[in-house]
Amino acid sequence: PRNEESSPAATLPQASGDSLSALVTAAPVDAPVEGTAVIEKQFLVGQSFNIIADSVAGDPDDTVVIGAHLDGVAEGPGVNDNGSGSAAVLALAEKIAASEVPNDKRIRLALWGAEEIGLLGSTAYVNDLVANDPAEWDRISSYLNYDMIGSENFTVGVYDADRSTFPADGVNIPEGSEAIEKIYTDYFDAIEQPWIDTEYSGRSDYQAFIDNGVPAGGLFSGADDIKTEEQAALFGGTAGVYMDRNYHTINDSLANVNRDSIDIFAPAIGYAAVALAWDAAAEPSPEPTEPSPEPTVEPT
Repeated sequence: PRNEESSPAATLPQASGDSLSALVTAAPVDAPVEGTAVIEKQFLVGQSFNIIADSVAGDPDDTVVIGAHLDGVAEGPGVNDNGSGSAAVLALAEKIAASEVPNDKRIRLALWGAEEIGLLGSTAYVNDLVANDPAEWDRISSYLNYDMIGSENFTVGVYDADRSTFPADGVNIPEGSEAIEKIYTDYFDAIEQPWIDTEYSGRSDYQAFIDNGVPAGGLFSGADDIKTEEQAALFGGTAGVYMDRNYHTINDSLANVNRDSIDIFAPAIGYAAVALAWDAAAEPSPEPTEPSPEPTVEPT
């Protein structure tokens, strides 16, 4: 007899799941349930890497880490997941380098490898510091995570560190994370930009940081959650469908990144860096940012 302990289980890419769902839907209601599923899995050994860069300025004994994962899934180009977050980190690096006012805290920018197969890059980085250089680990005062900020049917999501919407059962949320959430929400409130809580789930590269006591926060424009009527009223887009219908598919391309979403998230990312790494943080500005140019060539 089958039970929870003995029943086989497997996860599938979105496209494969959609194909199976269509077959089930098309089958006659009274059709007998029978058949065989063959699941083939390969275990491959490869090498990945992280890219880490420290600011020249700033107190090295107080380090703000800001990161995004650089890899994507095999099913698609991965431009929103997570070229969008990685591009934001690179743009932030340019702004930090060009700033005439040096940052007071050291800023460490990280592009993580192998996130999609188990948060491997960020976990290896954290575990290495904790085990082999605990003094350097203790210098990290906060971590900010950016994983998808250009979803085509986006919402403006802030990690819910204070559990005001999501209980975050079983997730360790270190002291100080609520203050990071408030940096984002205060910024959005000041410029009259609607926002919502997004679950503080640990399902991205902040997991290893919070597991080891570093306060963390971040932003998220949505993936495979269904957009509600209330969210569509706040942010536009289409209710009743995924926030990113291209998530983990071949259509996660430059043409399907929502530039309006990028233009909302990018200044918030810059503001959070200033709020944490500069002693004299600027007030949020209600002035609109320059719109992102439309792409002229679709990369292959």
